[in-house]
Amino acid sequence: MPTVKGQKINTFFILEYALCGAIILATLLQKTALASAAFTVSFVALVIYFVKLSVFDGARHFLIITLLIAGISLLSLSFSSLLNKRLLTVNYLKEYFIFLSTLFFMFIAANEKINTKTAKTILVFNVFIAYLYPIAYRFFPQKNTYNILSLNFSNPNLTAMWIMQSVFYAVLAVILIDSKIIKIIAAVSVPLNAFLINETGARNTILALVLFAVLCVLVALKREKSFSKPLMLIINIIPIAFVPIYLSCIDFVQKSGWFDFLVEEGKKLTSRFGIWEEKFEKIKGLWLMGNYAESSGNAHNSHLVLLSSYGIAVLILMIYFLYKLCAQVNDEAEDKKNLFALAAFFAVIFMGLGEGALFSGGQGIFIMACGFLLLARCDYCGSEDEEEKNLVEQAVG
Repeated sequence: MPTVKGQKINTFFILEYALCGAIILATLLQKTALASAAFTVSFVALVIYFVKLSVFDGARHFLIITLLIAGISLLSLSFSSLLNKRLLTVNYLKEYFIFLSTLFFMFIAANEKINTKTAKTILVFNVFIAYLYPIAYRFFPQKNTYNILSLNFSNPNLTAMWIMQSVFYAVLAVILIDSKIIKIIAAVSVPLNAFLINETGARNTILALVLFAVLCVLVALKREKSFSKPLMLIINIIPIAFVPIYLSCIDFVQKSGWFDFLVEEGKKLTSRFGIWEEKFEKIKGLWLMGNYAESSGNAHNSHLVLLSSYGIAVLILMIYFLYKLCAQVNDEAEDKKNLFALAAFFAVIFMGLGEGALFSGGQGIFIMACGFLLLARCDYCGSEDEEEKNLVEQAVG
């Protein structure tokens, strides 16, 4: 498995974050073509790096399951295209490319460790990205498609997901970066963006923020430098486990009035019922392969996206991959700093309970989401010791 070598900044990851920033800025400025172009470049660069890492650098950790998931999902969507008489065009494959982006980045994060210089560069870069949203809110022209804040993204929920991750990066910057100036700048961005998230009315994102806060408190208080395996398992299966519970209990919950405080205009408790019922209707008799042609796209649940688009085999393999990847990062943790970053990734997975952008529809969102794994695998103590050793050796030399 590749390890950290010195304190040279990994240019690939910086490029990906730069493209991610370009996607965000282009979207805020209503430059859809530029946002799509930036995503295309990020995907091509990702595929090239994946090939480099797996073929030329000999990275084999999780390679079989990554290729298995990619292959079975491709087979599933090809079967669906024949069944529904659809051509395998670039537009047809768009959702598959978004899914591959997340899958390949996870593989890269599992096999590539970044040093502290790269980690801190990523954090500083994201602190500045965090200010794009308040600036856009104050100065950029807005489409009036919705009655609530969307900042020119396709919908307010997607807006909230992007902003939420910037909040996570800002909090991590406060925890992980030594510079007091950067800490202050990062800290100021948190309430500004929390206000914007509230303006979107995205309930799932707000719940994910709460979970992140709870996990951070847990990390700060606990003595162990790891999360429990039962907790990781629950985090990884809760998105799909919640679907049947919701469908069977929503009528009772709605009549009871227990969660009426979550209800507002355009945000009913039953908002996911019709969407999820339709997804299950379209994969009747197609559980094994899914129904990509008719059911791909945002299912408002990350795991249901996989089930409805590619079938149960891909869903099970992806849950297994996610769990094993989280377990690896958890076992490698040398410092609580790693756990704070891992907590951010847990919150992203939890957000999939009511949103599907991790595997569908969120062009470029995989960079910010999976980037938490990079930060969680960084050897903050060891890399700094190595850097100090190198400086001493250079001085002696």
